[in-house]
Amino acid sequence: MQRLASRPDPTDVLQEAARLGVTWLDTADVYGAVPGDAERLLRPWVGRFRVCTKVGLVRDGRAWRPDGRPSHLLEAAERSRERLGVDCLDLCLWHAPDPRTEVASSARALARVEQRGIARAVGVANLTAGQLREAARHVRIAALQVEVSPVHHEAVRSGVIEVART
Repeated sequence: MQRLASRPDPTDVLQEAARLGVTWLDTADVYGAVPGDAERLLRPWVGRFRVCTKVGLVRDGRAWRPDGRPSHLLEAAERSRERLGVDCLDLCLWHAPDPRTEVASSARALARVEQRGIARAVGVANLTAGQLREAARHVRIAALQVEVSPVHHEAVRSGVIEVART
């Protein structure tokens, strides 16, 4: 097995991932030193991997905050598509709920992302069980991303995973 340096070149990491059989990459429009950097970095690799990108966060200085306004979600998905250099995103997730925007409104915008052909499939991340139920009333959710680890178990204990199974 090839060992990667402690601060590996991203190209080396992606080459090794492809060699090992990785087929999906996860990113977001806000990842990178400058928002969009991670997507631009992945652009040459979209032929070798499928890409899941997330939209719906913005950075104010060093802090991230949710922006679930429909106009923002649609525009962010379109910009992600352009940065990745694809006609259609493989999978686009709504990154996080916005307390200033109704879940139904954000979910309907996500449905439009799929209907307009910006993404083949759409999904959600970081929603509560109640928010997931509400979103599912307005959009066909193809994927749910949750944080689960020995120290992050809220998604398991709160019922989010059970809701996703229904």
